[in-house]
Amino acid sequence: MTFREKNMGQLKKWILVVDDEDEIRDLIANYLEMNFNDEIRVITAPDGLVASNKLPFQAFDCIITDLKMPKREGQAFIKSIKQSPLNENTPIIVITGAPDPELTKEHPSIHLIEKPMKVQEVAELVRTQIKLGKMDQRLGADLLNALIESINKFLKETLNVNSKQNKPLAKRPGDEPKGEFIRLYNLRIEKKSKNQYVAIGLPKLILDELKKVAGKDIQDYLKLTQAAGSLIFKHAIKLIGPSSLLQLNAESLDGTQESPSLTQLKKSKGLIIPVETDLGEVSIQAFW
Repeated sequence: MTFREKNMGQLKKWILVVDDEDEIRDLIANYLEMNFNDEIRVITAPDGLVASNKLPFQAFDCIITDLKMPKREGQAFIKSIKQSPLNENTPIIVITGAPDPELTKEHPSIHLIEKPMKVQEVAELVRTQIKLGKMDQRLGADLLNALIESINKFLKETLNVNSKQNKPLAKRPGDEPKGEFIRLYNLRIEKKSKNQYVAIGLPKLILDELKKVAGKDIQDYLKLTQAAGSLIFKHAIKLIGPSSLLQLNAESLDGTQESPSLTQLKKSKGLIIPVETDLGEVSIQAFW
C-alpha cells in the first residue's frame, strides 16, 4: 500500500483521578474537563483498589492520585501502576498532605503536589505531562482503548464470537510477534512525531469464520487479514473521532513466514493485549 495520509484531528488523552474524598476528586475532574474541553477524557476512582482494577484493561496518559486512601493506599497503588504493562510508563501526579521523601527516591519521575492544593497547579502539570507523553513513546491511550473496543465489537457483532480480554503482556526484544496472520499499521500521531507501529494478530480459524460470514470462498488469507484489519481499524477511528492520526502504510503478514517487517518487529520492545476466543487468540500489539 502506498503512502496515504488521513487527517483525523487530535487524539484524546485519558486521565485517571484517584481520591477517596469525593469533593477533591470531583473538583479535579470537573476543572480538568472544563479547561481541556474535548482534549481529554477523565475517569475517576474512589480508592486505590478500584483504580488498580482498571489498570490491566484501560490505558491512561496521566494518573493523578492521593496517598492516604482506604482499601489500597497510594503507595501500593503506585506499585500496581509500575507493574502494569499497559500503564507502567504513564506519568503520575501525587497529591498529598503528607509527602513521603522515600516515594520520590524510589520513583524519581513522580510529581508531588502538597495539600492544600491549587487546582490550577494540577491542571498545568497535567498539561505539561500529556504534552511530554509517555516515557517510552508508546501509542496514546485513546488509540489503544479504541482498538480494544473495536476488536471485541468485530468478534461479537461481525463474527458472533465471544471474547475475553486477558491482561496485557510486555513484549521484549527477541519475542516473536503474535498471530498466524498479522495486519501491521505504520502510524504517525502528529506530523512531527516518530512513526509508530500497531498490529492486529489473527488466528486462521477467525479468518475462516470471516470467510463464512462474507459468504465467499476466499483462499487468500492475506486478503482476509486485510479485510479483518480494515473493519477493526475503521471502527477504532470512528470511536476516536476527528484526530491528527496519519496512517503511513499498512500490510498483511503471514506470521509463519520470514519477512523484513516481522524481523523488525521481533527486534522491537512493545506491548501485547491478548483477546481470548474459542477460535484462538486475537491480539493488539504496539511496538516501539
